[in-house]
Amino acid sequence: MKWPVVLAVTVVILVFGGITLNRTLTMFGCHDAIRQSVASVDGQFVAAVVERDCGATTAYSTLVFVTRAGGPFNPRERSPVFVIRGQNDVQLEWQRPGSLSVSYSPGKIVKSEASYDRIQLSS
Repeated sequence: MKWPVVLAVTVVILVFGGITLNRTLTMFGCHDAIRQSVASVDGQFVAAVVERDCGATTAYSTLVFVTRAGGPFNPRERSPVFVIRGQNDVQLEWQRPGSLSVSYSPGKIVKSEASYDRIQLSS
């Protein structure tokens, strides 16, 4: 076999191998770690801070979710009410039933909802 053919075959193997590896890693998805979980004053809702790591090629994100208490919580099946880039020190505090305060250190806010269900959110 001549060198140009060997080189071409090697490149094809590396490219398709890389695509296959990328699809395999994507299949496993991101890793979510719950950093804080706080029940509302009336016990009706739970707010959670989740740190999401999707691997070396993407930045961490810190997300806030609000869900009804007592139900299952899977961050992959819900839409976050607040998202900030990076490993941010996000803190949650229920001011009263129906009012959640989100505080955080400086960072790039990607999403910030004003309310969820009947909960008012302030950040």
